[in-house]
Amino acid sequence: MIIDFHVHLFAAGHLPKRWFSSIAAHLAARKPGTVDQNALAQRLEARILDPDAAYLIKDMDDAKVNLVISHPLDYGLALGEPEASMEKIVEHNAALQARHPNRYFSFTSIDPRRPGAPEFIRATSRKYGLKGLNLYPPAGFDPASPECMKVCRIALEEDLPVLFHTGGANFPMKPRYGSPHLLGDVQAELPDLKVILGHAGFPYQWDEAITVARRNPNAYLEISQWYKLASRDYPKFAAILAEATSEVGADRVLFGSDHLTGPGMANSKSDLVSWIDCIRRLPEENARFTAADVDLILGRNAQRLLKLEGVPLA
Repeated sequence: MIIDFHVHLFAAGHLPKRWFSSIAAHLAARKPGTVDQNALAQRLEARILDPDAAYLIKDMDDAKVNLVISHPLDYGLALGEPEASMEKIVEHNAALQARHPNRYFSFTSIDPRRPGAPEFIRATSRKYGLKGLNLYPPAGFDPASPECMKVCRIALEEDLPVLFHTGGANFPMKPRYGSPHLLGDVQAELPDLKVILGHAGFPYQWDEAITVARRNPNAYLEISQWYKLASRDYPKFAAILAEATSEVGADRVLFGSDHLTGPGMANSKSDLVSWIDCIRRLPEENARFTAADVDLILGRNAQRLLKLEGVPLA
């Protein structure tokens, strides 16, 4: 069983225009003088649109992924409002959850600084049967701020796990709010809240993520983005993950890919297949991993956390 705990899917108007220009600037800076930044920004949106999840489902089939968890994003206050409201974005993801039963599940999401954010979380999670709450602190808020704690209390009342983006964040986001250490304050105030450290502090704050999660049985490390390390230095990746599992336990590590789909991402499925293989090969690389650990990381932990034991798998 494979559950990809962290994917993103976009329809037209789901992302601010500044997001595309920022990504284009990042890509252009890597090849100075060879990329027309403005032209690239205009092309990027079409490359990642997958409104009916057709590309995603094909990628899942190719990689033998049973189901995915999608995470809507609210970048509006940080980058300017997109054409679609968060109501429409969450509703779109909920519709895909209904259209692809037992293969596509979604979290709800909103920037906690928005008026009515707590009520939005309660209403959308109940109306659509969404599985959790996704929060993106590098958009400009401290996870332990009063506004964020209000939405976290709603999540606790509704028994929703909360995934916080941790680790790096692209300019012009504010990476300091992605520090895993900030989640220690959230845990201290709400110890029963199921906290998921998205990306487990990748790339350079994994030790902070372990420090925060190691003593809290309700904290989970989600390892999307870590393929970037595994693909270039597999022994180092396996050693870091072994340290994480020795401190936190293999039963609190979640496989995720941060997978994007769309017509311009046709080769991304090969990364997904390779990333899954990196997890399957862990017992061969490091004696601290067992086949049972691999099963937990690839899906059993997510199945238990999201209470999906009775869901029939594709």
